[in-house]
Amino acid sequence: MPKTPIDYSKTIIYKIEHIENDEFVYVGHTTCWDKRKCLHKFNCLNERSKKYNLKLYQMMRENGG
Repeated sequence: MPKTPIDYSKTIIYKIEHIENDEFVYVGHTTCWDKRKCLHKFNCLNERSKKYNLKLYQMMRENGG
């Protein structure tokens, strides 16, 4: 349980998609976009991350980030 209550009325739904291929789409949600964007970048670029080899991050690296 989070230390501070989460205001779900501020939830943001976002989509990460490949520019040329419509089959590569990731849809996510967050209540803090800045933190989530940094976490995606960290997981994509840091080989020590447990999520480094997820298909999303592999696709991102193979296609220029």
